[in-house]
Amino acid sequence: MTHEPPEAPDVVPDPWHGRAVRDDLNAALPPDFAAFYHLHVRAYLRYADLQLGSAEEAEKAVEDFFCAMSARWPQVLTEPSVPGWAWAAFKQDVARRVAARGRGPALVETAAFAALRDYSRATMETLDSSLGLYEAVAALPERLYDVVVLCCVLGLKQQRVAELMGISYPTVRSHLRTARRRIARDINYTRYLESEEDHDEPG
Repeated sequence: MTHEPPEAPDVVPDPWHGRAVRDDLNAALPPDFAAFYHLHVRAYLRYADLQLGSAEEAEKAVEDFFCAMSARWPQVLTEPSVPGWAWAAFKQDVARRVAARGRGPALVETAAFAALRDYSRATMETLDSSLGLYEAVAALPERLYDVVVLCCVLGLKQQRVAELMGISYPTVRSHLRTARRRIARDINYTRYLESEEDHDEPG
């Protein structure tokens, strides 16, 4: 029996909701690049905002990245997975910006971390240590971390996360299950491990 997971609480605002984002690209750049941009830009902005803790810095990071990618778009199109390549490259760029500030990602300092705590309470009942939860999430392998942040913090549907990361929907489901098990193990939440069920979204 499968169950739909609880929605991530709506405490992570989307500063770009309802705003047109660089519609001028439609005329200035190749149609396939403009389509890719419009499909993914808001998720990129929200992810960067989560890591950098500033909408202004997020907009700068995303604009710089897409400008650089537009210059090598024909080469990008030869990649086995354009979304997968772009996501990996963008994350590296954001990580460099975080490192240059001399501090960790802003996730734990923002309302976004409250969303992660609340989501975890809904799936694992109560947790003793918010810091322990953050450390457990931060220690996840890169792909698992991305899936947890995108699904549980930003509240994206699993199918949307698959499109964004350039991986399959079953892979996202598997990553999310594995991440939840690892987090439960790392915070020593044995009751969750003993009673875990498969909380997939309906197809």
